Amino acid sequence: MGRWLLLFIFVTLPSWAQLEITPMAAGKTVFPGDVAEAKIQILDESLVNKIKPTQLRKLGDPQLFLFMALSPIQKDASGWHMQAKLVLGPNFSPDSVYPLTLGSETFEVRFRGWLWNPQTQQVTPDYDYEDVPLFSRTWLQKNRFKVIGLVFAILGMVIFFGLRWRRKLQTQKRHADEVRKWLRKIEEANTLQDLSAIWASRDELDRIFPSSQPEFRKFFDGLNEHQFKPSISSDDLKVLLGKKAHLLSQVRGGQGGA
Repeated sequence: MGRWLLLFIFVTLPSWAQLEITPMAAGKTVFPGDVAEAKIQILDESLVNKIKPTQLRKLGDPQLFLFMALSPIQKDASGWHMQAKLVLGPNFSPDSVYPLTLGSETFEVRFRGWLWNPQTQQVTPDYDYEDVPLFSRTWLQKNRFKVIGLVFAILGMVIFFGLRWRRKLQTQKRHADEVRKWLRKIEEANTLQDLSAIWASRDELDRIFPSSQPEFRKFFDGLNEHQFKPSISSDDLKVLLGKKAHLLSQVRGGQGGA
């Protein structure tokens, strides 16, 4: 009689597992593809320092169950445990014990207290990817259209600002070429006619050398004292050329020595 009693107790004991997962909403029927909140009880305390929620989230099988979100491991009167969101796949069975491998460790998971309705027609689970790390394979699978849209948006911004920057560089180059051209013309002006030609282009010079307008006006005031006379002496021309050299030095200093 004692032998049969021991055999009966052995047969009716639930299968041993290191993790036990129970639903937070007891009495609620769960269907394939549902995301359920659960409590993961760590029955084997040797796993407390070996299991990381971020690692556990990578385990599972889409056809059986996957961990979506996991809280840090905590301890209360019931022992060590985690809060979790998991999705149950079409081939899940609450009566099975599932082995999971984490590095060199293999441990077993059992489900208890689940009201499971497998349905007659299997469905593809609509997974909830809450708290999945950005740009992980799972995140990309869920957000692939958003990623494609983001890539095109970034590409459009790069092209827009690239073209804008290119136009700015081209404008700066044209301006630098004009600066060099006029500095050369001013430097090569050695007659009254040459200096008068510079005066005739004073509006263009104001545009090209906006920071040197006072220096040009001062030079042109001195030039106007002589350029409308019937003739000019060599001494007066020498004075004008000296003022021109001084102007050129000031303008070049304002252009960073261009």
